[in-house]
Amino acid sequence: MNPETIDVQGKNVQYRSAGHGPVVIIIAGLGLSSRFYVPNIEGMASHGLRVGVPDFPGFGNRRGKLTGLTVPEAARFAIQFPDALGIRRAVWGGD
Repeated sequence: MNPETIDVQGKNVQYRSAGHGPVVIIIAGLGLSSRFYVPNIEGMASHGLRVGVPDFPGFGNRRGKLTGLTVPEAARFAIQFPDALGIRRAVWGGD
């Protein structure tokens, strides 16, 4: 599954997605990238869900602060990611 890119907060953001149906957004934690979730994305998509997993700035192949995002920055990014995709309703998951 190849990553896609979209503009979020003026930054080119990499994400992976698959499927059609109700939307699930997975927020990666512990420094993981969307690549870690490929088996989950494919499995959930095969059961009728649309799944999206963004790489936060500084993770995956994306540049960002070496110290990561602050909690408010991460919250803004998480909210603006589905907005950039035109998603208005989703189930959220993370680790």
